[in-house]
Amino acid sequence: MEFAIEIHHVDSDYSKTTTLNDFIKQADDAIGKDKYMGYFYDTNGILFTRDENKPLTLGDVGIDNARVLKFK
Repeated sequence: MEFAIEIHHVDSDYSKTTTLNDFIKQADDAIGKDKYMGYFYDTNGILFTRDENKPLTLGDVGIDNARVLKFK
């Protein structure tokens, strides 16, 4: 079974301080690394993958407000 993580809008401070790796770690902690393929999507369907070498914030990649909220 493959899980997608749906990103919902929240406050802008979150996207300024939360790195992609931190965001993915939240998902890992919430559903377990073995439970999904390591992909997550923003609400526009843009695909990101787990990448240890890119400590970008969510805002850096154009996600202004986001958090792990819902799993499919």
